[in-house]
Amino acid sequence: MQSANAEIRKAARAAGIPLWALAKEHGVSEATMTRLLRLELSEEKKVALLATIQRLAEREVS
Repeated sequence: MQSANAEIRKAARAAGIPLWALAKEHGVSEATMTRLLRLELSEEKKVALLATIQRLAEREVS
């Protein structure tokens, strides 16, 4: 069984972005981010988180 929001978790891991950094950039606490990822998110929220991961990854490169 695949965990909820596996795409988000995989993208963050591949980009080297820890969930605490994703949470901070997204404006929530690490605990809140963990709870959000427990259940499958709406497409809009997934797109927003993936964009945040991309933005953080671009910052790491530059």
